[in-house]
Amino acid sequence: MIAIVFIVAIGLLIGGASLFGVQGPAAAASASVPWWALASVLVAFVGFFAGGIYVGAALAVLSLLAGFGLSDRPFWNFIGEMIWSPSTNFVLVSVPLFLLMGEVMLRAGLSERLYRALNIWMGRLPGGLLHTNIISCGVFSAVAGSSVATAATMGSVALPYFEKSHYPPKLVLGSLAAGGALGNLIPPGITFIIYGLITETSVGALYLAAVGPSILVVALFTAVILYYSYKLKLHGDATAMGITWKHRIASLSDLVPTALLIGLVLGTIYAGWATPTESAALGVAGSLVLAAA
Repeated sequence: MIAIVFIVAIGLLIGGASLFGVQGPAAAASASVPWWALASVLVAFVGFFAGGIYVGAALAVLSLLAGFGLSDRPFWNFIGEMIWSPSTNFVLVSVPLFLLMGEVMLRAGLSERLYRALNIWMGRLPGGLLHTNIISCGVFSAVAGSSVATAATMGSVALPYFEKSHYPPKLVLGSLAAGGALGNLIPPGITFIIYGLITETSVGALYLAAVGPSILVVALFTAVILYYSYKLKLHGDATAMGITWKHRIASLSDLVPTALLIGLVLGTIYAGWATPTESAALGVAGSLVLAAA
């Protein structure tokens, strides 16, 4: 509803400016767009939105029609180049490579080792397994770079732990869904690659800028779980209560493969030794070596 109100307000503002001949410096030499044209585009978009059509598809169709009808340039002459040029950029090669790296970790059992080790450390907290969901998704996101891959992988690993637990299903699935969303926020998220490609922004700079927000979101997720755990009196896991520090220290060996992959992927990017595409290739090679070890 807020998005619709915002779109309507922006449309009315632009339409009013067009109706009364208000133009910016860049449009001083060209005629203003007719108000009825803007109104038609706005009404069509709201109609598409209300009809359940995907927002991306609606924007694509309306953009093509508006560009063809309102542009003062030969629109069809350069639209093909606009679509083709970004899609042939070598940066996009990193997208399937990051997905492949996450799949190798799942098939090799590295993600299960990651979850088991983190559960040993987080299990004593109120809502222990829920915290494990968030932290494990956050760590796995730093390797996979995809929300879909993170949610699918960690969900398949985590759900067997909850089959005989006392946790409400809503909190279990909610924590996995929230943790899966971290895949697009925590570097090396695929979203940053696509955004950097479209806007011609440095992907490495985007990764660096996302570190702070990523830590903040993980901390907020953890705080919410603590709140509901105290409210619903969800105690820590009984199996984790008897774990000694000797077992905790020994469990760190299960975190080593994932830590090495994170250092290999993000470390090479932040150090300036490799591009995101090259670091993704290094990550795939590293995951294959660790899987074979």
